[in-house]
Amino acid sequence: MLDRRQLETRVKILKETRKILHKLSKQSAPRGFSSYENAELKKYNSWLGIACKQLDNLTKHGEKLLKLKDSSGASEMQQSFNLQYLQLQQDMQAQNRQFTLVSNIMKVKHDTAKSAINNVR
Repeated sequence: MLDRRQLETRVKILKETRKILHKLSKQSAPRGFSSYENAELKKYNSWLGIACKQLDNLTKHGEKLLKLKDSSGASEMQQSFNLQYLQLQQDMQAQNRQFTLVSNIMKVKHDTAKSAINNVR
């Protein structure tokens, strides 16, 4: 069971993470992206928006738990918060793996094209 300080720390981290993800989701695509790359970036920005909503919900849940910390229902609420927090971590890790995979593929594609152009010279 988390103590009040640990719970406050988690809520603070959730708020900071949400702020960063929201800012990232609003960035526009760099020039020179192909239509495929723009589509992938759009999907990723959409996922960031969904993650922000999940973070908002979890933050609200944590704040409610902080208010109810001394009441009898706090234990069940804390278990629910911990499960949601764990699920969010797992979802974000899975999305990060997918983003890394797409990013690596795009880098290889770019490097291959660059190498082919350099070989022509």
